[in-house]
Amino acid sequence: MSNSDYLIAARGIIERGIIYNYLHELGYKECVYTREYMINSDYPFAVCIKRKEFIIIESATLCYLNDREGRVIDFEKFREFAEKQKRKEV
Repeated sequence: MSNSDYLIAARGIIERGIIYNYLHELGYKECVYTREYMINSDYPFAVCIKRKEFIIIESATLCYLNDREGRVIDFEKFREFAEKQKRKEV
């Protein structure tokens, strides 16, 4: 994945599992890591809207730079964005 549009901050295995499953329902495909590793990790999910891909970001520097650019959001904000995108596609 070459770039990310958003980092989704998530806490706990349950929330991370919900996010992972939601991204799959939207048609996003994971890159590199397994489902188990992504859910059990504490790192944020990086989402590329254009390519419909997601990954976790383990680099503190990349997390900082994304935060500085205002691209770190919580799951609810991402869900709102995704619902708007779905309405545009219909």
